[in-house]
Amino acid sequence: MMRFVLLFLLVFAAAERAASNDAIMLQGAAQGTTWHVKFVAPTANFDAEGLKGDLEAKLAEIDREMSTYRDDSEISRF
Repeated sequence: MMRFVLLFLLVFAAAERAASNDAIMLQGAAQGTTWHVKFVAPTANFDAEGLKGDLEAKLAEIDREMSTYRDDSEISRF
């Protein structure tokens, strides 16, 4: 029972912090749709734009490898 209470308090505290104004929202377009990521910055000087660039680069890489709509994708070679 004590574990449940501790888990509940931890989840509640995390949700409360995420609902604050400290939450960062990143969004963009990839693979014909949109993506959204919402998180609380781990530090005050966190580079959110750098993370967004990393996410966009990884999604572009996945698109180049696995898109069935691109003739030059790796998966289309088979």
